Amino acid sequence: MDSITAHPRIKKSRGQPIAWSSPLTQRQRLLGWKRFKTTILTPLFWIKNMLIIGLSLSLVATLLLWLFEPHTLPLTRVQIEGTLINVDPQNLQAIVSQVTKGGLLSLDVASVRRVLLSVPWIQDVRIYRHWPDTLFVQIWEREAVAYWHDKAIVDPKGHLFVVPPRWISNRKIKDKAGSDLPRFKGPSGSAKLILERYYPLKKIIQLAGLKIEELGCDNRQSWYMVLNQGLHLQLGRGNNETRVQRFLQVYHRIITPLTALCLKAESISPLCQQTSGDNLMTQIDLRYPNGIAVRKPLAE
Repeated sequence: MDSITAHPRIKKSRGQPIAWSSPLTQRQRLLGWKRFKTTILTPLFWIKNMLIIGLSLSLVATLLLWLFEPHTLPLTRVQIEGTLINVDPQNLQAIVSQVTKGGLLSLDVASVRRVLLSVPWIQDVRIYRHWPDTLFVQIWEREAVAYWHDKAIVDPKGHLFVVPPRWISNRKIKDKAGSDLPRFKGPSGSAKLILERYYPLKKIIQLAGLKIEELGCDNRQSWYMVLNQGLHLQLGRGNNETRVQRFLQVYHRIITPLTALCLKAESISPLCQQTSGDNLMTQIDLRYPNGIAVRKPLAE
């Protein structure tokens, strides 16, 4: 039997696939390494590349310094956005203009935000740069729901915040609907409790065309309410909404027709005499289970 001689270019080992090796490929690798040593690993190569890198970095640094110069891309417009009810936009413009001196890119946005958040009416601020010369300022204003003892303001969550007089436009604060604020009065820490009672009572009172001017309670949580017609309602403790519903029935059946009669006939009846402004009745006690009591001071 003739013996079989293995091919010189085939290397075979047990358990491994056949690998082909080419003397020409090894020779090319050797020549490539020699060429790499003679061209790359020379001092001239490194000096040339370091010069190119240094020049590129200097150009980038010069460009950045130029862009961040205050006179480069100067700000010419500040646009304030947001629903502003109790904040004068002109006042905000004046505040922003004091801290936006410089270019669009050199502006310290954090400083502008910090100054705006120092205004008691502002709850949150977002600032955007708009190429090439405009700064957009998005304002979220704190919402006012009621006064608290003429000392603070109640927000929708029952939290209190104080606004100095210089930040009150026209000396009157409005709610989100543009109406005057009611007044809450009660023990310390009861603002949230009064706010929770205010919303359902407000809906009932508005159905009669009336408005709550004051709502409060004492330490025993005995409640009272003052309406815009000069009516002072003693609600007591317990279910206030049921008592207010009973008052509205009497208001539509008796008080409203009597008011119209007094205005038409100019009656001299004590019930028609006015003691303060257009007040017809002063005290309405709703603490009785099956009725109400009305008391009006007579004019002197």
